Amino acid sequence: MPDTAAYDLSVAAESSLPLNGLRVSVVPDNSPNAQQSTYVIHVPAPDLTWKASANGESTASIYVLAASFDEGNKMVGHITQAMKAIAKPGTNLQDASHAANFFLTTKPASHSARLRFIVRDSASGKMGSTDVKLGK
Repeated sequence: MPDTAAYDLSVAAESSLPLNGLRVSVVPDNSPNAQQSTYVIHVPAPDLTWKASANGESTASIYVLAASFDEGNKMVGHITQAMKAIAKPGTNLQDASHAANFFLTTKPASHSARLRFIVRDSASGKMGSTDVKLGK
């Protein structure tokens, strides 16, 4: 991961300001075969930078940082991962009803109160964030 992206993600994780360059939503993956602590990160297709390939598919690349925070809003852990979405040939990537879904497994610390997800488009640098409260 480029140093700029790592710095952007880490500064954004510590901030309480919501980021809205990308519209990001996150839900637990409740599918039957999902690993425990797996989350589905949704980003509307038009928000991402897509690159067409010779076979007609398009790809979008992002970086995701998932940070665990305790009740006092202290970061107690984080992971960062590069991810890629692939759209089939003919997909209308300007249609807001199409979303890229990214699956991330993270194990928050046992005393975490929330997870903050920061998503950065690796081509444009646009970022989005959302918080997920963790049940006790």
